[in-house]
Amino acid sequence: MDPAANSSSDDDSDSEDRHVSDPVREAISTINDGNGVDIDGIYEFVKARRDVMPNYRDVLEGELNTRVSRNELEKVGNLYRIIHVVSSESCTYETTEPDSDEPAAVPDPPITSSDIPSSSSSGESYDDGVLKAVRTVNDGNGADIDEIFEYLKEGYDIGPEHRKLVEESLDLSVSDNLLEMVGNRYRIVNVTSEDTNETRETESKSVEDSDDQKVPAASSTDYALPYGDMPEAMVMEAISTMDYGYGVDIEEIYEYIENRYKIPTDYMTILEDELNKRVSGKELEKGEYGYKILGVTSDNMDESQSQAVAVADQKDPATSSSSAASSSSRNPPYDPVIDAVSTINGGNGADIDGIFEFIQAKMERILSENFRKHLEQVLKKRVSQCILEKVETHYKILHLTPEKLDEISEAATKAVAVSDQKELEAKEASEAADRAKKVLEENQLVLQAAKEALDRCTRGD
Repeated sequence: MDPAANSSSDDDSDSEDRHVSDPVREAISTINDGNGVDIDGIYEFVKARRDVMPNYRDVLEGELNTRVSRNELEKVGNLYRIIHVVSSESCTYETTEPDSDEPAAVPDPPITSSDIPSSSSSGESYDDGVLKAVRTVNDGNGADIDEIFEYLKEGYDIGPEHRKLVEESLDLSVSDNLLEMVGNRYRIVNVTSEDTNETRETESKSVEDSDDQKVPAASSTDYALPYGDMPEAMVMEAISTMDYGYGVDIEEIYEYIENRYKIPTDYMTILEDELNKRVSGKELEKGEYGYKILGVTSDNMDESQSQAVAVADQKDPATSSSSAASSSSRNPPYDPVIDAVSTINGGNGADIDGIFEFIQAKMERILSENFRKHLEQVLKKRVSQCILEKVETHYKILHLTPEKLDEISEAATKAVAVSDQKELEAKEASEAADRAKKVLEENQLVLQAAKEALDRCTRGD
């Protein structure tokens, strides 16, 4: 018998024995639900079936990395999956030279995300890059596969053969609820409080048995973020996602970022500083209802933007920035309170509960109690501005008829008269106090003189 054949047979037997007795492959193939298995799951599986050394987890991590580099396993995020490579023995090839000494061609192993180098500029992983591409390219309606792929080509050494991997990574992100697909476009999932509660209830069962629980970072220097960006980069995304024209308050911005990142315990203070910095930098403005992104104006545009506007004004004066500014000044900003009162009003006006529910439905998200308290202050202000009138617990749009104007004018005249009278009385009281003080000082002088005269008489002077 050919010794080479025996050697080949022995190698195949050893390979089969290795796979049969391979606890790592056994763990992944047993536990895998289609998305892969993390290192904790593999470790617990092997530990339950074998006696392992004290530092086996470190050994296991090195073993998994080695297998990924050999294309035996694929790592997606923190999950490992077996790569099924089609061997040459399971394929048939036709050849015109059956006796040729050249070995039969073996198909190239499939390309995996581990074959794609990290971005040279940031060092971020490929899967992180896919999510970053969606956030960057997104124009409000999401980004399609072509736009995402073109973005990735700028940061990674990839070609057309990697397009399938991009699609798989996007599909996996959709299944993990990191992305949502609308038509053929992908968007970052906007997590609402209801979605968050459902997700937390689902994940709490698995988190109980996991060492990798979400623990808030101790300080602003201790971040552990899933997408690779600092939370400050999410401030503008939070506002642009949730703002319907009248701003987003700081609590809603905080909740939006908290649902996506592991943040430090002092992040509310950090967020306040970040928002104030952006307001002073004229990126944001703080209105009655929260923070809004500022459009580019002559006050906050840089030199290149000013030059571009000047050129555009010369080319088309009809659409110049000055005409746009005058147009915007003629159109008052949208006020959700006025919209709510005028829409709900059935003759008796609208109470604060109805106004709150109307705005909440308009914004398509659950508003905090902090917003309700703020709404009460806004309603009081609108009443003082004679925009609304309050009848018991209901608010109405104040229609200024001639009679109403006369009534307001009369009330204002009375208020001015009362104010003048009180001012006069206060002035007279102040003058009377000054006179009394002067009399008291004179009396004290007379008393002092009498006391001195009495002392001289007593001494016989």
